[in-house]
Amino acid sequence: MTNWVCKYCGQDTSDVDMDYLIGTDHLVCIMQSEVEKKVEIENWHKLDTTEFEFRGVPFKVFGTSKVDNRYTIDIYERVNGEYFVRVDLWADNKELSLKVFPPNQFTSPPIHLDRYITKEHLKDPTMFISTVCELMVTNKEVKNILDYFRDRINSKNGKTGIVNHVLNSGTTMTFGSASIW
Repeated sequence: MTNWVCKYCGQDTSDVDMDYLIGTDHLVCIMQSEVEKKVEIENWHKLDTTEFEFRGVPFKVFGTSKVDNRYTIDIYERVNGEYFVRVDLWADNKELSLKVFPPNQFTSPPIHLDRYITKEHLKDPTMFISTVCELMVTNKEVKNILDYFRDRINSKNGKTGIVNHVLNSGTTMTFGSASIW
């Protein structure tokens, strides 16, 4: 004999239409529990020292932390070692928050960017870093900072103009052999 009790809310489901049940559980309760699940990334610390290139600028993650429901990484521009962005991922509501620190040549204060993400954005490290990069280019001033970094790197290397930008556009990730997620 089946016990017609929803394991999520504890209510009797014997008189509920089958269209609103999965097994003996309310469909609404199951969906609610999925929404309320927190993100748990077991190997967050393995993002530390991850290197990637975005819009012709090499970056490196230096520093990862997890405090309560907040996961944080610090990203530096790799050539000159300038601190560029702090990324916070809030596990309770899957909010991705970036605080971009413009170089001294820019007179603007830190730029805040926010976006809600899904578990798909956290499938693997490449997807997560790509999501961070996509959020950065939603802001015109951050795009200008990325162009500044790229042009400064190109001038050090004797490269000029848009040709190098076109050749290096896109995002390239480099990860070690370790499984991150």
